[in-house]
Amino acid sequence: MKLKSIQLLLLLPTLLLLVACDEDSKPSDSPTPLPTATFTPVPPAATATPAPTPTLVPVPSADTPTPEAKVETKPSGAGFTYSLEKIPGSANHQPAGGVATWWGFNQSKIARYEDTVFTYVIQNDNDPATESLMTLYKKVGEGPWEQGASMPCSVPGNILIDSKGGLHALVFDPADILANASLGSLEYYYFPQASNGDIDTFIHTTVVPAPGDNGNETVNIRIGASIGRDDTIVLAFGLDSNTSEHLYYKKASDLEWSHLVAGENLGHDFYYPYPLVTDSSYAILAIQDDYVEIDGQVHNPYHIAAYFQGNEHGWSREYLLDNTQSPQAITHSQWQTVDISDLYLDTVGDIHVVLQDRVAEKWLHYRKAYADSDWTITTINTAWMQGTNWIRLIEIEGSQYYVMYSWREVGLMNGNGENVVKLDLESLVGKRQVEGIYPYVASPRTGTSAASEFVDILLLNGSSDAYPSGSNYYLKVGKDYILQNLS
Repeated sequence: MKLKSIQLLLLLPTLLLLVACDEDSKPSDSPTPLPTATFTPVPPAATATPAPTPTLVPVPSADTPTPEAKVETKPSGAGFTYSLEKIPGSANHQPAGGVATWWGFNQSKIARYEDTVFTYVIQNDNDPATESLMTLYKKVGEGPWEQGASMPCSVPGNILIDSKGGLHALVFDPADILANASLGSLEYYYFPQASNGDIDTFIHTTVVPAPGDNGNETVNIRIGASIGRDDTIVLAFGLDSNTSEHLYYKKASDLEWSHLVAGENLGHDFYYPYPLVTDSSYAILAIQDDYVEIDGQVHNPYHIAAYFQGNEHGWSREYLLDNTQSPQAITHSQWQTVDISDLYLDTVGDIHVVLQDRVAEKWLHYRKAYADSDWTITTINTAWMQGTNWIRLIEIEGSQYYVMYSWREVGLMNGNGENVVKLDLESLVGKRQVEGIYPYVASPRTGTSAASEFVDILLLNGSSDAYPSGSNYYLKVGKDYILQNLS
């Protein structure tokens, strides 16, 4: 598949003009102030240049959407309820030199602008000498999925939509795929005409260059990104060289990125970040992900959920949950005792965190105003859905709802845990067709307007046993259906 290109030089003046234009308790530790964060403007490495032509020529997936693609819809006498549509995915689960579409639970992979939904697919092969391609797709209304530009990568990236319908893609590009697929640069692609259906024409710049000769990592592959109400884009990642957490930000219309250090010499690697733009500052939720070798075996402990907040004037950090002294962690009988699942900013400006305490065997919902130091912590009722793996938050008409996922099921619950409903996916696509769920939700954090009538969700297949023919799905749920069943 060739990298789609438009005669960008002819469009350059126009494009540059567009760029310009959970139990009631409190955490025992209060936030620890850090030294004033460093503030470093980062100039773009290039402007308005086409992306390099990738070397991979992928074989089209058998699931590639066609105009005849069938969308199964749950009927109802009260209007649209929900629909489920099979979509393409990666041919390989975790190929040499990269990973597949399902990977990166903290990433932003689906966004809606008015009647158009955007997502992407990582097209890969199993040849360690070739890069993969992150290929954009769009779906207008009930039409077919249409393919757009492809960008070279080794891992999945993030896509965001701004208030004017400009699409922003943040992609990790390995410097030498054969030498190390985790060393490379962070590339930024801006599609200014995405609102008009054009996901081929873009402006390409480099946010963080690849490392120099010393080989020290300059950007981590576990990048998270989001966009604020004022079209401020943020991205975050951790670095292990000085156990630090980094945030980059810019307005959608700006050319240059600014860089903040949210914390350094932390003593642990904190990866898989969820970054957030508040009204005046920023927040990051990340999880411990140290690289530990014991008795010749390598492990990655996940025992701490860390929360950072601040801006160019300074940062604070706290451990929302620290299970490092649990018997499971001390005896190494369990390497993963904490999971992080969501970071959400509601319409009144309160911050919500969803995480799992695997020691206490409960899911927790943390909530506070940004300026507060104490959190309200409640336990989320998961008894009705056995094996809950993920919980994402959505907000409809000022009320929060949980979208909950097990390996094969999707369910909805209102904020007080009293009303629940399971979606009958099997009746739409067949028994045991949906599996290995990694969920991604279009929300204000991805730039999707709160005024949208639908909740758009990707159900990506993370089961290695399902490949090479693992089934991935696009789930669309009507907000009216949620209100009728859960209010």
